[in-house]
This record gives sequence, structure tokens and C-alpha cells, in this order.
Amino acid sequence: MLKRCFLSFVVVACLLSLMWFASNRQSTASKAQAGTDPSSVSSSLTKEAVSAKLATLERGWVKNEGQWDQRAVFSAPGYFGTTWVTKYGELLHVATKKEECQKQAQKEKTCPSKSWVLSERWVGGKVKTVKGEEELGTKVSYFIGNDPSKHRSNLPTYRYVSLGEVWPGVEVKLKATQKTVEKLFYVQPGADLSQVQVELKGAEGLKLSEDGEIIIKTGLGELKLSKPVAWQEKGEEKVPVEVSYKLIGKNRYSFEVAKVDPSLPIVIDPNPPIHLPGGNEL
Repeated sequence: MLKRCFLSFVVVACLLSLMWFASNRQSTASKAQAGTDPSSVSSSLTKEAVSAKLATLERGWVKNEGQWDQRAVFSAPGYFGTTWVTKYGELLHVATKKEECQKQAQKEKTCPSKSWVLSERWVGGKVKTVKGEEELGTKVSYFIGNDPSKHRSNLPTYRYVSLGEVWPGVEVKLKATQKTVEKLFYVQPGADLSQVQVELKGAEGLKLSEDGEIIIKTGLGELKLSKPVAWQEKGEEKVPVEVSYKLIGKNRYSFEVAKVDPSLPIVIDPNPPIHLPGGNEL
């Protein structure tokens, strides 16, 4: 019951915060143009221009400074969903998909949407620390609800969230890109790669595609985890490594690598955008 309440909260908080963020950016742009000659007002004041500006903004991870439920430590928004990191290092992906609706509803932007939550946890691993790394230039603010004590402004954003050494000899970092979250596994020489297992809760089943992707069955349809990539670094050279997913049971996955130099570390990047049907990304 607590987890269900938390998931409902993060969906609402995410939508409210993103709506505020977009409107605040538009308001700021409008104020900057106040008092100028109307003929010189840039088309950047249009809603489309503001949306385009937001689309190129590197947002990164935002730390919870009291604006969300205390169980959430970081959050990263994307075009089609939000990823949350809990204090135990668990990932919660809140995917959304608009339902089909009448043309009039589309015009008025009142089409309903469905949400689905997928969580990823590290089987047999332990997260001892959750911290942001590489602070970005973007600052964000949250004014959720009517309680000023819950409002936060000018919060820093980070490119990475480090989970430290989750398994012996295996460090995990989470990179927030423009559209999604990438999981990076840093495997030290001699570390046992078979211990690296990720469980996807909320998935109704997993299967491998012919292209090496993981197909995830959910209530929104089939989602996809892109084929992983891996490499080793020899000096300044990045040498590609053969890597593939390995499915374990109904809802777990791991990795298999081949043709590696056992004296060098391996970096594995599942590189997920998580794709929604029709080519959309989570």
C-alpha cells in the first residue's frame, strides 16, 4: 500500500513540476521582452519556441531537497516518462502513453494518458551511497502545493548519479541524457560478471529480439531496452567488446561478453532508451 501511494505521488509530482517548469520558462522569456518595441519581439515568445528551447535543455538529475516524498533521492525527467532513484538505489521508471481520443480532444489537449511503473533493482547487490556527480549549469525550481515550506528554488542538476560498488568489483553509475537514463556498469579485472543481475518488477514478461534487444511486456504494450554496448580502454583508445543480454527467469537480465582483455576493466552500457510502440522513447 505504501509503495502504491508513493508511485501515485511521484506521477502527480512529476506532472505538476514539469508543467510549472515549462510555464515558468515561458513567463521568464515574456518578462525579458517587456517594454521593447512590439515589432522587435522575437518569435521565441511563441509556445512552440519555448517548447523547442526546453527540448534542448540539458536537465540531468535533480536531488530531492524536500520537494518530494523522502524515499526519492533523485529524479530525471524525459520526454515520455520520469525515472526516480530511491534511497536504496532502486530505479522507478514511470512511463506514460497518451490514449487515442477524438480530434476535438486532441485540439484542446485533453486526451487522457495511461501510466505504468517499472522498477529495476540490483539482485544480490547492495547500494551503500547515492550521490550526484558532474554538476550541470541548469537550475530548477519546484513550487508544488500551497505549503511554502515545501517549495524549493534554484536546485542544482547533475549528469550522473553514482551508486558506488554495487557488486564486488562492479560500480554502477546512472547517466541522465536528454531523453532517458543510461545505466553504466564499470567491471574491474577479475570481477565476476555473472553476479550482475537486474530484476525488472512491473514487467509481465521479457524476451530477446532478433536484434539483441529486450522486449518488455507491460500494460502499455511492448517496450524495448536497446541492445547493449561495451568497451575497454587501452590508453586513449576505446576498444569495442562483444556484449549481449542474458535473460534469467521471467523478469531478470544479465550480460555476457566475449573477446575481452582480462587485464583491463570493462564498461557496459545497456544504452537504453526504453522505446514505446511506434518508436517513442520512455
